[in-house]
This record gives sequence, structure tokens and C-alpha cells, in this order.
Amino acid sequence: MEQQAEEAGQAGDWAREVALAGASYSKSASLLNEFNLATAYMHTGQNALAIPLYADVAANGQYTDVIAQYNYRTGPRPARVSYNMTDEANRRLTELTGQANTPG
Repeated sequence: MEQQAEEAGQAGDWAREVALAGASYSKSASLLNEFNLATAYMHTGQNALAIPLYADVAANGQYTDVIAQYNYRTGPRPARVSYNMTDEANRRLTELTGQANTPG
């Protein structure tokens, strides 16, 4: 289900990704699934749902590196992109809220 959600996002089918990422997160509440669900919410304009998920990933992500084939700003990329999930969650929180996220 995670792979299908990622493919939906890569195709720009964010409504489908919300459904698939939500089901994947319900089945296995990992930080990566939480991050992916937050991203799907953000792309469908559901920022109020994305913000608490990103905040949890930022607080508990333990600086996990993830690899994605989709850059949410520019769309699909021909090469995989590696980034730090915690840093990216913090960056997106700042973008969504207009405030820097500070660890509690």
C-alpha cells in the first residue's frame, strides 16, 4: 500500500494518495507513513491535518534519511532525492505555519 500511495503522489493523484497513505498509516503508524500522509494532506490543501503530523515527525523523526523520487515542489524527478525526514518536516512546518518549529 505504501508503494501505491507513493506512485499516486508521483502521478499527482493526491486524493488517491490521501486514501492510500491514510490506510497505510492506519495499518502501520510509522513515522514514514505519517510523513507521507502529511504530504498528501498538504497537497490537497488540508494543512490543518498536515501540521500536527509534521510536528510529530519533527519531534520524533530521529533524523531519519529518506529517499523519494518525487520532489513536492517541482514534481517527479528522474533521480532519487535523499533528505533528512526530521529536517524536512521542520521546513514544511515553517512553510505551513510561517513560524520556525522549535523542539519542545
